[in-house]
Amino acid sequence: MTKSKTGLTLEFSNSPEVLTDPDPINEIIGPYGASIWPIPFADLDPKTRDLIQKKALSPDEVNRLERSLLLSREELLKVIEKAGRDPQIPGGGSLQTKEVNSGMTFPSLLLAEEGADYSQFDKFHLNLAADGTGVDEILQMLSGDGFRLIYRLPDETILTLTLSCTTNDSGWLLTHAGPHPHMGSMSRASSGTKILGQVIGPAEWEMKFVP
Repeated sequence: MTKSKTGLTLEFSNSPEVLTDPDPINEIIGPYGASIWPIPFADLDPKTRDLIQKKALSPDEVNRLERSLLLSREELLKVIEKAGRDPQIPGGGSLQTKEVNSGMTFPSLLLAEEGADYSQFDKFHLNLAADGTGVDEILQMLSGDGFRLIYRLPDETILTLTLSCTTNDSGWLLTHAGPHPHMGSMSRASSGTKILGQVIGPAEWEMKFVP
């Protein structure tokens, strides 16, 4: 498929229709707790913008980028509210969490690497604590293209949302709720694609794969 001018495509498993604008996309994914908006970089300092565009980052540069762009608790709760849902834990829960399957901790900057195998994440799953409490996921796509969020609806329809940063002046802010069947796929992301992920709620949770 040709890349859309907006940097977004939403495809349906049961229809040839393709949506490319945020507003109609949000009308479709909103009822399932997900929403997406552009985030401008115009007000960022030049050093941060330079880091966003670098293909590879040192550990120190990763830390600097995270410190510059991580959202506060208040900001995270506003994003969740704007998406039309309540946080999975009142007040948001823990801002530092661990996914116990892989040991990955959040917040975390995910950077697509050339030749890396991300297929382990290309399975539908729920993100839940042992007691069934869900998480809230807030992702900032800072650069690159080909990152996909794939949702399975109750009627088995598959929605595939593909994100690309078409300019150096903006990225995407995406949020969704962990209890809905989904997968976040880096398998088609270009090398250097950067996703800053904040997963809040229970301090520890796991990816529970579903058939």
